[in-house]
Amino acid sequence: MYRTGDLVRWGSDGQLHYVDRADEQVKIRGYRIECGEIRTALTQLDGIEQAAVIAREDHPGDKRLVAYITGTANPTDIRNRLTRQLPTYMIPAAIMTLPALPLTVNGKLDTRALPAPEYTTGKYRAPTNPTEEILTTIYAHTLGLDHVGIDDSFFDLGGDSISSMQVVARAQTAGLVFRPRDIFVEQTVARLAEVAEAAGSADGPIDDGVGQVVATPIMRWLHSVHGPIEQFNLMALLQAPAEVTETDVVVMVQALLDRHAMLRLRVDDDGAGGWSLRVPEAGSVDASACLQAVDELSDEELTKAQSRLNPAAGVMLSALWVASTRQLVLIVNHLAVDVVSWRILLDDLNIAWAQHRAGQQVTLPTAGTSFARWASLLAEYAHRPEIAGQAAAWRKVAAIPAAIPPVQPEDTFATAEHMEVSLDAETTRTILGEVPAAFDAGVHEILLIAYALAWTEFSGSGSTPIGIDVEGHGREEELAPDVDLSRTVGWFTTKYPVSLAVGGLSWAQVAAGETALGVVIRDAEEQLRALPNPVTYGLLRYLNTDVDLGGSDPPIGFNYLGRLGVPVLDASAEDDVWRLGYWGSLFTDNGNAGRAMPLAHTAAVNAVTVDSDGGPRLHAQWTWAPSKLDRAAMTELSRLWFEALGGICAYVRHGGTTSTPSDTAPAQQSQHVDAEKKAENKPGKKRLSYADYLHLDELLGAVQPLFAGDDRFAWSDERYFLVVHQTSELWVSQILLDLELALQSARLAEFDNAVDRLKRANAVLELMLTTESALQHLAVDAFQQFRPRLQGVSAAQSDQLATLLAGVRHAPVAALLEIVADRHDDDSTHRRQRRYLGAQLDVFIAGLTRWRLNHLDVVRRFIGNSRGTGGTVGLGFLIDRLRDSSRPS
Repeated sequence: MYRTGDLVRWGSDGQLHYVDRADEQVKIRGYRIECGEIRTALTQLDGIEQAAVIAREDHPGDKRLVAYITGTANPTDIRNRLTRQLPTYMIPAAIMTLPALPLTVNGKLDTRALPAPEYTTGKYRAPTNPTEEILTTIYAHTLGLDHVGIDDSFFDLGGDSISSMQVVARAQTAGLVFRPRDIFVEQTVARLAEVAEAAGSADGPIDDGVGQVVATPIMRWLHSVHGPIEQFNLMALLQAPAEVTETDVVVMVQALLDRHAMLRLRVDDDGAGGWSLRVPEAGSVDASACLQAVDELSDEELTKAQSRLNPAAGVMLSALWVASTRQLVLIVNHLAVDVVSWRILLDDLNIAWAQHRAGQQVTLPTAGTSFARWASLLAEYAHRPEIAGQAAAWRKVAAIPAAIPPVQPEDTFATAEHMEVSLDAETTRTILGEVPAAFDAGVHEILLIAYALAWTEFSGSGSTPIGIDVEGHGREEELAPDVDLSRTVGWFTTKYPVSLAVGGLSWAQVAAGETALGVVIRDAEEQLRALPNPVTYGLLRYLNTDVDLGGSDPPIGFNYLGRLGVPVLDASAEDDVWRLGYWGSLFTDNGNAGRAMPLAHTAAVNAVTVDSDGGPRLHAQWTWAPSKLDRAAMTELSRLWFEALGGICAYVRHGGTTSTPSDTAPAQQSQHVDAEKKAENKPGKKRLSYADYLHLDELLGAVQPLFAGDDRFAWSDERYFLVVHQTSELWVSQILLDLELALQSARLAEFDNAVDRLKRANAVLELMLTTESALQHLAVDAFQQFRPRLQGVSAAQSDQLATLLAGVRHAPVAALLEIVADRHDDDSTHRRQRRYLGAQLDVFIAGLTRWRLNHLDVVRRFIGNSRGTGGTVGLGFLIDRLRDSSRPS
């Protein structure tokens, strides 16, 4: 198949059927792996003369990578060195040393003569230090697993962005500090342990969340809803330990109220038709006044408890205690909590109980960034020019016609109907593990695409896009430096529209997981990734008065709330901790809102993955307006959604796995072919193969093309900016990393060590640092036609940067850095500044992978060392270090 490397046959049905690979690419656990890339990495290591890498399946269904080497190198040492160069899924399960590689009579590798491997190091590797012990326990607890090895990827085990926050919060309780983004970068316990810090090692200003709070987009949306919102709440039923009394419960609830500012929120009228939000000091809300003891739970008691909520009076929490059954019901107005907040509160109840039972004063771990500060950051971010520039894209999405009639004012929670269904554990496991790995997508994306497939079939819309109102957790920590929301209680939810065109298949093709389904999913992924950052929709619609994003929301709602990491209580549960007794109402405001409050959607689903004894299961609660849809229709829609998910699983199990253009190549393949022809036809030019393009494209992963023309291509994901330009001699890629260049003066020596480690691990940087000629090939004239709009950079700064770069076509890297630094340095404020580090790389150097180049150890350690509030070191320090490293010793 052209340059894909697939061998296929054309069937009688007119479809192409996959047969094998024409190269050395194999698929293991959903990953497509080039054995040749691993072999190249091995042969570059000292002590290895020859190397071969194959995929062996010595036991049915158990395919593993195995490496065979000749030379004097120790296999254990080789494994450790490979982990610094390759992602976890590319590390061979076994490395065997042979006197010589067996060859056929034709001189080719005789794979049949290679001996069966000896798995001296199995899949599981136990913790080797206290930090790894803590992290493996937290991983296992969060994901509902018996044990986790230090080399297991958090996301391969079923983790997601929401559960990563739970890992961060529990680690902080155990005395370790890192951020959710560290989990995304490091993934395994072994790597995460290297960046985790001891709690308390980085002091900062007190951020207790007391005072005025700016209304966030989701709060302003709620204010726009006609009808009473006082009782719009989330509720949880908790099972208390055996020894807990009513007096103990008061102490526990008081600790929650005092630690988490939003539980004390007061909502007043600002006199101009809006809300005035304020948080009083800790201790201002009495827990005993919020708690009511009852003999048994009943609808009547629950209704009374809900009616006691009064945001105007600062009563955001109402609780019921049933002594006979040791049950505690917590009811909190939705303005103060979201799903992630409940997980934080449950963990804090157990921390408080352990301290109180031991006779200690209850002292809960501090939160990182308060909700009040976060809300202020959103208000500032909404007015940035680069955010306002995304309004046109959102208007295009919002203009998609509704697939079903819109919800009407008379459709309220009082008249709504509901239905709960669960997906089987086997399919859920595949959706959590194999499917995201196969498509390089998140669980949320897969569920949403299947949801759109179901609605397309249900409505008969064909190729017409389906408009869906999507909710996300909204805890986007990347919007500002030093933001940590892993232990912050509040309502962070984002709402934004998407439009997905997923027609063109018969439902039989979807349900069977035929080959054509993969094409549709690829295209749907691209449609989702073409959207701006979801958080920006609410910012523009509700916080930026200069932008008009009015209009109605899609009548179809979708909300996936992630994976519940705490197993639901069962008969064998331990009796000394607080546990969830009933989780159904915990994850939906349906039935908990004021009865007269209008529905937000004509039909919507709220879904969550729940760990049970039989394994994880996707649980969905449907809510709809009976004036527009009946139960039979919703039952059919639910069936279609689960059938679509089953079809996607079948597609992956049958060997279907693919990368979207944004996964591997931001430009279309036709652009690659055209570029190759241009390079081939020009005298003295090196022909660029598709494999070389894959190396190049893996530098950035899923990003959108911002410029493509002639011999230049440019992409950006607001953190990394890439320009590819064909010079007179070779193709060069230039990466500009948006770094936070601040170091505590006491840690300067650590940067020296980081550079040394990186030089040993990455020959590309060592070449750049030691070869003067390499510094002379920094091609930057593409900036004359492209103006980057990067996060944290104003339009004026971007134009200034382009002007600075326009005249330095062949300037050395160090000189370029000095120019940029002179115009952007402002160390007098002693605040962390954003800088731009340029790096020149020859794309023909073997071994370039996204893992090695996106997450270079030196960059990670550089940023990791910048969390303190000590003296700031300017970019000139980094330039001097690079220049010194490039001089002969």
